Amino acid sequence: MRRTVITSAVILILAVGCSPYVTVKDLNSIYKGMTKEEVRDELPNAREGSKVFSFDGVDYEIDHYMLQTGHEEQTSSYYRTANTGENYGTVNNQVQVKEETVKDEMNMLIFLYHNNSLIYWGMISDFWKSEDPKMEKLAPSLTILFSGETITKVKTNVYEH
Repeated sequence: MRRTVITSAVILILAVGCSPYVTVKDLNSIYKGMTKEEVRDELPNAREGSKVFSFDGVDYEIDHYMLQTGHEEQTSSYYRTANTGENYGTVNNQVQVKEETVKDEMNMLIFLYHNNSLIYWGMISDFWKSEDPKMEKLAPSLTILFSGETITKVKTNVYEH
């Protein structure tokens, strides 16, 4: 029993330390001109993947991450009773049931590098409305490259005690 508790605690600590997504707070330390390695050091364990592509004769590198744009938790508890015998007023067993629903909304976050230097980052929609004409020209290509940008993850747990 003790070994199970210790193992569970270690797994929980590791899971909390290795977030599979980026939050808005994580972006406070990111700025244009950073190297790819500096950005990766600031956002460890969250990178979904990397791509290389050319546009108008210029080679770009992209790292993409999932950005948590919303988080919602809902917990409800209730008691389920089991009646036995002919007298339905007699409660023989009580079981507490707890349901937790966690919903995280995620969006693709793109970091665009040229010559190993961060030149722009944001969601695909940010490229479309950028004041930088170069980024606005890249928007259609990025949209095609990363079709299906919005992902919603829903997890429901039911616990019985």
